[in-house]
Amino acid sequence: MDSKIEFLVVIGVREEKTELLQSLTDCGAVVCHVVYGKGAVHSNELLKALSLVPERNKVIIISLIKADKIDGCIKMLDETHKFKETNTGIAFSIPVESVVY
Repeated sequence: MDSKIEFLVVIGVREEKTELLQSLTDCGAVVCHVVYGKGAVHSNELLKALSLVPERNKVIIISLIKADKIDGCIKMLDETHKFKETNTGIAFSIPVESVVY
C-alpha cells in the first residue's frame, strides 16, 4: 500500500467555493483549508495577448491527498469545473516527503 501524500493547491473562482470543496473531498482530499485571495493584476496588453481576464476575487483551497488519487482529482477539476478553459482555475500538487507533528 502506497502511503505517499501530496500537498494540493487549488485556486478558483470564489463563488464556486462550496462546489470545489465538495468535489475535492469526494476525490479524497483531507485537511482542506480555505483562504480568500484578491488578485492585484490589472488589465494590460500581455494579458489581452494571452486571452487572460484579470479577476480579483479568488478562493485558494489547500489540502492533502494520497498520491495515487491526484491524477483523478486533476482530471475531475478539468472535466467538472472546466479548469482547462481560460480564467476558471489553477491546480497543482507538491509531493510531501515527510510530516512532523
